[in-house]
Amino acid sequence: MPREFARQPRSLAELYKWKATEFRQFVLYTGPIVLKPVVSNKLYYHFLTLTVAMSIYLDLIKETRSPYCNYAKELMLYFVKTSTDVYGNPFVTYNFHNLIHLGNGVENFQTSLNDISAFRFENYFHKMKKKVRNAQNPIAQLIKRIHEIEKSGTSSTTKQRSFFVSTKKKAGCYLLANYSYAFGKERYPGRKYVCDVVKKQYLESLFLQPCDSKLINIVLAKDMRRHKTQITLDHKDFKRKVICLPYQGGHVLMPMLHGIEKRK
Repeated sequence: MPREFARQPRSLAELYKWKATEFRQFVLYTGPIVLKPVVSNKLYYHFLTLTVAMSIYLDLIKETRSPYCNYAKELMLYFVKTSTDVYGNPFVTYNFHNLIHLGNGVENFQTSLNDISAFRFENYFHKMKKKVRNAQNPIAQLIKRIHEIEKSGTSSTTKQRSFFVSTKKKAGCYLLANYSYAFGKERYPGRKYVCDVVKKQYLESLFLQPCDSKLINIVLAKDMRRHKTQITLDHKDFKRKVICLPYQGGHVLMPMLHGIEKRK
């Protein structure tokens, strides 16, 4: 996985040790690849309904998210309702049922699920704990520490980069505004990059159910030599980082749906 990820994939044998970011990584990125050859079609396509729905909800671009939001809600409802048939009644808990309502928040606030999720605050929790000195009145202590930091003028707000730009083979793939895929080859001064660009129409789909994977910009790249065009791009032309994972002699390309994960 590229450097934006705080953790590299771990074996399912260590599932009990997984953190929240690792479960997200599995649902959005590694799961659709590693599960395809090892589980039945029924289990695989059921899992993909969750992957596709979450990918739509997490899309940062309104023009490509909003038209498919209702479709994502239908997929999520199907995923929850049929989970008892696939995994049994104990699988469906109250928290699991709440997946049905995620789409309402995305529609009501007209934004990506990333922007209304509390996920980003999970990494800050350990910093909050360090500001509490004893068990008495923890909230009051926390508020006092925050006021002290604000008065000292040491706190600052900076815009966090959403991804790193690289020309390395496995970390230098990007999605452009026209949904072509750019592979960084060489960096020039002024943040210019020589790239091999391939249009999505020349790439294969990873799956066709519950929809064509190209709908969420997941494609399978094999022999691209005939379709590559080399051009020079500015770093601003890179709209999203693309994860490039090996699969059956080629590579699966899937856009990254979150920003840089902080390491604790």
